[in-house]
Amino acid sequence: MTKTSLPPEKQPAGKVFSTGSGEQVLEAVFHQIGDRFTHQVILHDGAQTHTLFTALEGSADETWPPSPPLQQLSIETRGASQVALLVGMAGKSHFSASVESVPGECRLEFDVAARVQTDPLQIGSTYVAPNLDTTPSCELLAPDTDSQVIWENRGENRVVLVKPVLTKTAPLTLRWRYRIQVAL
Repeated sequence: MTKTSLPPEKQPAGKVFSTGSGEQVLEAVFHQIGDRFTHQVILHDGAQTHTLFTALEGSADETWPPSPPLQQLSIETRGASQVALLVGMAGKSHFSASVESVPGECRLEFDVAARVQTDPLQIGSTYVAPNLDTTPSCELLAPDTDSQVIWENRGENRVVLVKPVLTKTAPLTLRWRYRIQVAL
């Protein structure tokens, strides 16, 4: 029997997953693309696999890319949870993020921060979502009033931006939190 595998550039750099009822598994899968890590949120529901969200990344020369430029990844296990810890920078701004699984709830918790020296032209986490009418019911929610979720239609896809509510001027640390979960 011949064992085949994906080429190194297609191999996931890591993943964090949360199980739900039945055969549901929600996972954040990380890949290195150029100088940064990107990720997709994927739902496995029995024999079916659905890509729910794909992070929209920028380029190495952008000071304010559409998603945080996260350049280092570490995955840890904390009790029954898995946590992805990421850091990176663009221009004079430093970014950090954590993605934590919530076992048994089919939920991923995202916590992102940026230390900025100048007021950002755009800051947040941007995702492309397939036509949500044809995918399983899922939710992307901001758990507090310091973060906001903005949906836009772009062709056949929807794009969602999760960003902090700006109340002060730079220099400052901005934080935005959100969760992606299978709707009950």
